[in-house]
Amino acid sequence: QNFTMLRVPRSAPELLAPAGSLDMMRTAFAFGADAIYAGQPRYSLRVRNNEFGTLEKLGEGIAEALYAQTYLHKNDISLPISDLPEFLQKMEKLFTERQPPLEVCVFGHLGDGNLHVNTLCPAGMEHSEFLKHCEETDTELFTLVRHYHGSVSGEHGIGLLKRDALKFSRTPEEVEYFYALKGAFDPQGILNPGKIIGE
Repeated sequence: QNFTMLRVPRSAPELLAPAGSLDMMRTAFAFGADAIYAGQPRYSLRVRNNEFGTLEKLGEGIAEALYAQTYLHKNDISLPISDLPEFLQKMEKLFTERQPPLEVCVFGHLGDGNLHVNTLCPAGMEHSEFLKHCEETDTELFTLVRHYHGSVSGEHGIGLLKRDALKFSRTPEEVEYFYALKGAFDPQGILNPGKIIGE
């Protein structure tokens, strides 16, 4: 089953009103959710006893469970919420129709379009070979992200690992602005060197 959990602050229960959450709920069901769970039991659609707390713990343990199962390659991307259903369908084909097909586990934060895409290493495949396949799928994935005007980094930043992928989310002009700002605030290049933009 697929579940979508809506976290709503107690100070803003109106976010669960039909007018405020209809688009999100439609996206959730299009995403394949069998049920929607809200962050406050009295506003929830389907919460029984401590079911929400159990679901929340399961959500927080996804990454750990995947690591216990196999070697992973992780991506953190974000898309416009309205484009998520179509994007996910195309992304699934990207991974399953290639040779060899790769299994992915996707979870994230529906409310802001942030997805954690975890590619699972097939049984018996060497890690080095797996990472070569992942490098190829990363290019295809980021190209798809660019098509939907998304970002190659949702919540974990660019840093070193995503530095070369920044071109899929930012124009050459925007990258030049990054260099200009970096030069203005750090002319000697001593603050967090090499991150986001190269030397």
